[in-house]
Amino acid sequence: MDAIRKALEEFCRSFPRVDNPAGFLTFFVFIWLLAVFLLSALGGWRKLQKAYRKNGDFGGRILSFQSANIGNVNYGNCIKIGMDERELFLGVFIIFRLFHPDLLIPLTEVSGREIKKYLFFKFVELTFQEAPGVKVRITKSLADTLEKESAGSWRYKRI
Repeated sequence: MDAIRKALEEFCRSFPRVDNPAGFLTFFVFIWLLAVFLLSALGGWRKLQKAYRKNGDFGGRILSFQSANIGNVNYGNCIKIGMDERELFLGVFIIFRLFHPDLLIPLTEVSGREIKKYLFFKFVELTFQEAPGVKVRITKSLADTLEKESAGSWRYKRI
């Protein structure tokens, strides 16, 4: 037990002191980078980026301050999303951009289906051919807006 306590104390001493501005800033940046990395990895953004990293320009309208659940991670009011006749655009605000590059996903690889109502809200779940297991949940009203932006190229299954 004493050895564990000593090892923990030594580990804590290895971090910069947070009682001075430089130490606090270093610690904060480290924690921020770790958190953004973990969100990307745990939610599924990393799997999506391997298949759909943005390589060109998106010509459609981008809706900012949107919310989505990607896997078990809630991206509340920090998602940028758009759709045109060919592609779905997904991005995050700049403070989360590290480990979250913009994505362009061909509509032929995006499936959507309406899922159960939670409290007063209805949701649509998006799945992707090249990233099996990754599910993006958005509100039904946002899915309806995206459907209109696609000019009939994409539709989700309704219950």
